Amino acid sequence: MSIESIPVSRNTGLRLSLACDLGAVRPMTKLIRDFLQEQGAGKEELQASELALAEACNNAIKYVVAPASQQQIEVEVLCGNEQLELRVNDHTNGFEWPRQVELPDLAAETGRGLFLIQSVMDRVQYFRGSGENCLVMQKKRDGHVAPPNQHSELERRLSESEKIIRDMAEELSFCYESLSAIFRCSAELGKSNDLEDFARRLLGDLAQITSAVVRISQSGPW
Repeated sequence: MSIESIPVSRNTGLRLSLACDLGAVRPMTKLIRDFLQEQGAGKEELQASELALAEACNNAIKYVVAPASQQQIEVEVLCGNEQLELRVNDHTNGFEWPRQVELPDLAAETGRGLFLIQSVMDRVQYFRGSGENCLVMQKKRDGHVAPPNQHSELERRLSESEKIIRDMAEELSFCYESLSAIFRCSAELGKSNDLEDFARRLLGDLAQITSAVVRISQSGPW
């Protein structure tokens, strides 16, 4: 297999460390929401990511035991063109992820967080390790969202369009000034008997029109 045939996915990432403190979860999810918004994530993606991360981090804090509670929770966000990937590394004792995540009974005290995460994300995987576990959550991106690497191209086209509009406005202004000069000269020629004064004012108008022509030609083509 040649190097050119190997698929490459370029992601923009953010990595944070979270203390085992429930009060730190909300500021962290807000920071990640702002980051995803900068990458062009849509409303559904933002809400799903914020909710899933909050549930995952709350569980990681709630079920950790000493002395592991002194270790920080690692949170990583990978933002690609086609999907978002959220990772939460905790230091709890871990658990076996159920084959089928269902909404627990109203009387149950646990299990709702797993169901909620599974509901808002497209794919969820849980890797249990020795002293550290990793929860991987993936969310497909909306098709209409422009990838971040297209923003510069859109800005370039917008800049070109603005320049074209400015050039058109300047040329229209020049045409208006030329017509005004022609009508003014014609009217004054019919009213004045002083040919020397008329010629002087005519040359002044021509000088202004010539200057405008040079200015437009220097601005370049559309």
